[in-house]
Amino acid sequence: PERLSSGILLGREPHEPTFTRNGKELWVTLRGEDRIAILDVEQALRQVTGAPSNAVRAYVPTINGPAQVWFSKDGLLAFVISQKTAQLEILQVNPDAKGHSRPKRLRLVDLSMQDKPAFTPFQKLSPDGSQMWLSHKLADAVSLVSVKDPGTVLATLPLGEMARPNHLEFVDNARGQVAYMSLARVDDGGPNGAASSRLAIIDRSVPLAQQKVVGMVYTGGREAHGL
Repeated sequence: PERLSSGILLGREPHEPTFTRNGKELWVTLRGEDRIAILDVEQALRQVTGAPSNAVRAYVPTINGPAQVWFSKDGLLAFVISQKTAQLEILQVNPDAKGHSRPKRLRLVDLSMQDKPAFTPFQKLSPDGSQMWLSHKLADAVSLVSVKDPGTVLATLPLGEMARPNHLEFVDNARGQVAYMSLARVDDGGPNGAASSRLAIIDRSVPLAQQKVVGMVYTGGREAHGL
């Protein structure tokens, strides 16, 4: 009774799809391969409703095991992380007159010092667009990479032994500027005495050299993931 009733077959292990800034394309990293599928959003919507279409615009060769793409604020750069190699690939989106991308590699960044286990599953752009934050799950750290000088690693912040960070989210309001990191590690002493995963809180209102984990919050669940 359960079967795939609609969808678009892309390849092995599609992971963390991301829309381009103009909304015309959806970039899907194929974590079990070494390429990214670029979908035309309008054609993809036609295909999943059964209408004939050509949803996949292109496949872009990239680093092995790509886990996610995230775009710069102006939409002109694409940052590609990996769960199989300690590298960061930066592509020029190079859109044509219709807003469709024609990707070209700008830079390949060595992350072997920041991510020795080569497992970076998630990234996100800071609210001001100046930094890309990379979550190194097995290295128990997060790296801050410059967007203005694409690929330059500005800092790497440790999150604690066996923290196992997953996703991150930013909060900017009248009380300050922080980043929340979901940690997969399960710690004793959670709500009602039960073991639980926690969120790490990083203060972003201080100079870069002073940024660090300033607090932890129990989630009440185990292996905290998306935020």
